[in-house]
Amino acid sequence: MGISILSLASRLNTGSDLWVMPPVAISQQTLQIDWYLNFQISQSQFRKRVQRPSELQKVLDEVEWPLENMTHYKTGAFLVSANNSLPCREIVVLDYSEDLSVWTKDLFDIWKNLSEPSLRVFLPPKVSANDWFSMWRSLSSFEDMTVVLDS
Repeated sequence: MGISILSLASRLNTGSDLWVMPPVAISQQTLQIDWYLNFQISQSQFRKRVQRPSELQKVLDEVEWPLENMTHYKTGAFLVSANNSLPCREIVVLDYSEDLSVWTKDLFDIWKNLSEPSLRVFLPPKVSANDWFSMWRSLSSFEDMTVVLDS
């Protein structure tokens, strides 16, 4: 099928299980989608990562029980279920620091770890489709996805 670009009018149509988008602070599209999700994305910025209590870690060390930390990404990524709100299964909001190569690599890693679901990418503002395509193609030959430009 190949990579296809969706218009703003068709961005909420069915067709992909995973939607990846930039944060609310820089994307009007993410803000609009956040409304459908009862503002879960906006509220996520106030959450703090739970740390393992030192007492528990001390006991684990004493009994020599290695308990790995939960996997987390070095960048801010927030996964939310969208089954009952939008025509996709999951949405990942991925921090964007003006470095498209880092954003694309983080997106790729998340997509791989989620077992390569069908994909719709909402590009950050001022990112051209061609620039993003070249970054993506340096990581993967997979091209059965849709892309939405932020304009």
